[in-house]
Parts: sequence; structure tokens; C-alpha cells
Amino acid sequence: MCVMLLSCCMLLCVVCSVYNEVLFLCVQHTIRPLLFQENVEFKSRYRHKVCDSVLLGLRKQILNVESLSLKKCNAVTEEGLCSLLSAHPEQRLCRLHTLDLSFNRRITAETISCVIKQCPNLTAINLEGTNIDGAALRRLAVAYPNLRQLRVGEFRNTSKTFGLNRGDRSSLISSAKLAGWQGAHVAPPDIEFVTQQCKQLDTLVLRGLWKLRDQPAGFRELTNLTYLDITGCHGFDLKLNTVPAMLAKLRVLKLRSTSTKITTGHFFTSDSMLETAFLSLEGPPPSQQAGSPPHLRAFRLELNPVVPFLGRLSNLRVLDIMFGMSTIPHQVWNEILTNIPNLEVLRLISDVWPNAKDVPDHYNLTSFTCSSATINVEEGNLLSRFANLTSLNISKSKVANDMFDKWVSSSVCELGKLKRFIAVSSGNLKDNGLDRLTQCCPDLRELAVSQSDVSDASLSRFLSTRTRLTRLGLYNCNNITTDPLSIIVEHKLHSRFKWLDVSRCTAMKEAAPLVRLLSQCHRLKRLLVEQNQAFTTEALVAVKQVAL
Repeated sequence: MCVMLLSCCMLLCVVCSVYNEVLFLCVQHTIRPLLFQENVEFKSRYRHKVCDSVLLGLRKQILNVESLSLKKCNAVTEEGLCSLLSAHPEQRLCRLHTLDLSFNRRITAETISCVIKQCPNLTAINLEGTNIDGAALRRLAVAYPNLRQLRVGEFRNTSKTFGLNRGDRSSLISSAKLAGWQGAHVAPPDIEFVTQQCKQLDTLVLRGLWKLRDQPAGFRELTNLTYLDITGCHGFDLKLNTVPAMLAKLRVLKLRSTSTKITTGHFFTSDSMLETAFLSLEGPPPSQQAGSPPHLRAFRLELNPVVPFLGRLSNLRVLDIMFGMSTIPHQVWNEILTNIPNLEVLRLISDVWPNAKDVPDHYNLTSFTCSSATINVEEGNLLSRFANLTSLNISKSKVANDMFDKWVSSSVCELGKLKRFIAVSSGNLKDNGLDRLTQCCPDLRELAVSQSDVSDASLSRFLSTRTRLTRLGLYNCNNITTDPLSIIVEHKLHSRFKWLDVSRCTAMKEAAPLVRLLSQCHRLKRLLVEQNQAFTTEALVAVKQVAL
């Protein structure tokens, strides 16, 4: 009996410790008394621990809460949430204006009924990845005609749905994608009803609603809309020429589906306030007469096979272009960098590497990404045009004639201000190239290469000179052992270290240096150790202690 009683007491202590950890360490502004919390949001590492019993601790303070986020808290049931919202039957939650229930499949139409009953002043609600239906969405629109932010969508976490681990995902990717985007619960008439009922919307997110084909008529009346995301609405026809009022205040437009069609015409006027656009266009680009938005900050075009007309976007800061399989006329680069003097970030997905002679000097550019291109060393040093570059990502781009190490030594090493160099699946970096990076790029703090022949000695020289190292990627670098990893701890580089990839490093067999590193890196956020013999049970325990 005494043994059973002692076991029960120990179990109670464990439950209480977990409860307190979740409740008091996960809530924002933890230094304030829990009773006076206004914005409650659980950190991602604790969300799996949040259950109905944890919500009981919020019952006393729920009347003071203005914003409640239960995003990805999958252990919370519909009954638990309704119990929390109805904790004070005699009083409604008049202060609650923002509610996030996203990515919890237990949230159904019954939850919406409870929310409508207890929360009269909601202005923002996130229902992405929930199990609501069109009828519940209609009731929500009727109850909150002044709703400002609405997010719905049918994205499902495929790894949890299929019980897959990291290794299984690739083999079942097609079936996972098939089940990941359902869009079966909300039909186009439901969206039509919502857009006509909630005319004050400024944020509207409709992710993965693949049945949504035609533009709802209510779009014309959304004159306050500043954020529109219809990612994954395959075949959606956005008739921008019929909704000029909607475009007046639009700042963010996301159309990340390659099958989304935009009917152009009067696209954006010269006084457009658009700041961010992720567009997937079909057919010819907008004509010059449509004007170009002067306040544009980020602009993404996916055009195949035509090249977009960019206009004189003098205030553009971020340009993200996907050219598909088409080639890029060299004069386009001159047009981009000449007409956009304030451009800071340029991202390209193309099979063509720009010719240095066609690109003018651009001193404001700080970040350059080019994927899937073939780099021809004989066409000149393009990077010399970007003297102030601090971030360079050429992953999946190849240097012609297997001259990657020589190209790094001659071209990349001219970038004295470089802080980030990512070259995964790009070529074989050797000791000479890495030594040159060590000498010429003293502030380099993120390095990721793959299938390279660098040695322990060269890597040790590089690590011993880094003071702000945050990322190290050595995928399939078979000459590297775990010995250089000790330098990260010895030189106290682990205080900033966040990202480590030592997958398929077959020469890494001694576990002690890796264990020592992992036990010290409390800021580590990502660890890739696939097929690495040094990652033993002891290393796994060290990872659990630092709580990735």
C-alpha cells in the first residue's frame, strides 16, 4: 500500500511539473502574473503538451484575454476548448478579439457554435487546417459582419497523417501530396457568402481550396483588403481587371500555385500600395500601359516561357523570379539592375547564369540566390559586380568543367563582406578553396557544402578563426571526422551555433566530440545526422537535454 501511495505521489509530481512548465513557461510575458495575461500563445516546443487539463489553468484569467492562440495544440479537444470559453457562463468574453485554432483537426462546427455564443467581439480568426464545414463558415460570417481577418484552408500535416518518419516521406510523397490538400469541407458558394457578408475584411487567406475556381463576386466589395493569399487554389481565375477597388489598398498578394491564372488588363495603377507579391502568371505579362506599382517591395513572377516586363520599380527591395525552363535574355539583367537601384535581395530559379558583361555594378545588393544554373567561368566574374554582397546561395547550381573549387578561390573570395555561403549540391570544394575562404572572408558565419573533399586540417583552420559561427553544413563530406567539431566548443563558438548537418559523413565514427558539442549547443535548432555512425544513443540523450 505504501509503495502504491508513493508511486501515485511521484506521478502527481511529474504531472504537476509538466503542467507548470507548459502553463508558466509557454505563455507570453511570463514575468507578469498569470491572472493578468492579455495575449496567450504557447511556444512551438510545448504545443504537444497543451491539453484540456492545461487549459483549466486559464479559466480564471480567460475574461482578461484579448488574444488566444492554440495553433497546433493537437491534444486540445473540442470539449476542452468549449469548457474554457464557457468557464464563466454569466459573462461573455467581450475582450477576446483574436482567436487562432489552426492545424487542429479536432476543431469542428460545434466549436464554431461555442465561439459565436461566447465571443461576441471577434475581429480575427484562424481556422486553417481545421475540420470545419461550409455551414459553420456561413454562421461565422453572419455572427461577425465586421470581421477583419479570416484564414481558412485545408492543409494537413502529411507526416502525422501517414505516421511517416523522415526516411519514409520520399517514397510516399505522391500519396502524401494527394491527401495533404483536401478542400472538401468548404465549397465555392460558402466563400461567396463570406465575402459578401464580411465587407470589412482586410486579411483573407484561402489555402488549398482546390474547388475554388472562379473569383467570388464579393471580392469587388472588399475595398479594405490588404492581404490576400489563395495558395493552392488550383485553377483559380483571379480577374484583377474587374476589382480595381480591391487593389487600392492591397499590400500582400500570394498566388503560389503554378496553375493559378490571372486575367490581366488594368492590373495595378501607378499609385498602387502593393508591397509583397508572390505571383504565378500564365500568358503575356501586363502591358506597359498598366503602370508599375511604385511602392512595391517584394515581387515574384513565375513565367514560362515569357520574360516579365518589370517597369521602373525604383522602390523595389526584393525581387524573386522563377523562369521555369526558359532562357533569360541577357539584356533583362541590365534592365533589372539599372532600373531598380535600391534592390537589396535578388533570387533566381533559372538554368542560365547571368553574363558579367551584361550586368552593371550594383552596390546596394546584399543577398543573391541563383538555383539550377550552370556557371561558366569564362563569362567573367559576375560577383565582382556586387561588391557589398553578404549572402550568396548557389545551391543546385553547377560550375562548368568541374571548376567549382577554382571558382570559389577566384570569384567568391573577392566578397570580403560575405557572411553566408550556401553551396549544397553545387560542386567539390577542396582544401585550397576553403583556405581561401578562411583568409578572404573573415566574417563568414554560415557555410554549407556537400560532397566535398575538404580535410580535417582545412576545416579546423576555418573553425578556429570563426567568432560568430551559426551554421555548418557538411553533407556527404567523407574526409571529415568528428575531431574538428571539438574546436567549436574549445573556442566557445557554440553560444551562437544553431544549425549542423553531418549527414552521410562516413568518416565520422567517434561519438565523444559530437556528444560534447551537442550537450553545449543550447541554441541548436536543426540537426541532420542521417547515416552518421557518430550519432549514438549518448548523442541522442545530449540532444534531448538541449531540447531542439
